Amino acid sequence: MHTEERHDNGARPVFMEEAKKPANSIILPFLAGFLAASLLLGGLVVGWVAWQWQGTISREHMLVEETELDVVTAMLEFLTPVRSSDVNNLQFSTDEINNITVQTTNGSINVTFHDEDFISIHCSQSSSHTVTDTYFSARSLHGTFTIMLPESTLDTLTLNTTNGRINIDGAEEGNVILAENLRLGSVNGNINLTNLAVPGSLSASTTNGSIIAHNTLSDAENTSLSTTFGRIISD
Repeated sequence: MHTEERHDNGARPVFMEEAKKPANSIILPFLAGFLAASLLLGGLVVGWVAWQWQGTISREHMLVEETELDVVTAMLEFLTPVRSSDVNNLQFSTDEINNITVQTTNGSINVTFHDEDFISIHCSQSSSHTVTDTYFSARSLHGTFTIMLPESTLDTLTLNTTNGRINIDGAEEGNVILAENLRLGSVNGNINLTNLAVPGSLSASTTNGSIIAHNTLSDAENTSLSTTFGRIISD
């Protein structure tokens, strides 16, 4: 048997490849920088868009305010100035008002003549009122109205009460024209007319009350007086 002598020449060198840097160590910083730049750019874009949008909204808001101001200005042209600081004690010139309508519940209405050149309207309790052109209207609950008028003031005076009286007094022993037309209505109250002249129409009606006319002149064809459970007295 042939045996070949083996020779061991010692340890052989081991060749190893040079370690490579991981790809992640290069890509990650690049991605981080790109992301930061994107966020910065995105923030600038969003800020610019928001600034433009806010400017547009501000301009639109200014236009709306200008439009509303025009509407308010137009509305003010139709309002009548109040001559008294007390809303329950109003005063108007005779040029401002020529039609008055007053209504109250559990209260009376008193109309008197005075020598002043203005119309005075007072209510003993809280009341609401409106003025449209030359028309005045007011109403109250538990309030008594006192209306003071110059002579030959109104076109139409309309008064209505529930559980209250209506009193209209002219000048002493005279026949004063306070309104061309009188329209009066009461429930559970008297209607008293004194020292008046009504050249237009006179309409007065009451329930559970009387109508008393003293020294009052009117057109017979345009006069209507009626009562239920009461009397009509004139002298």
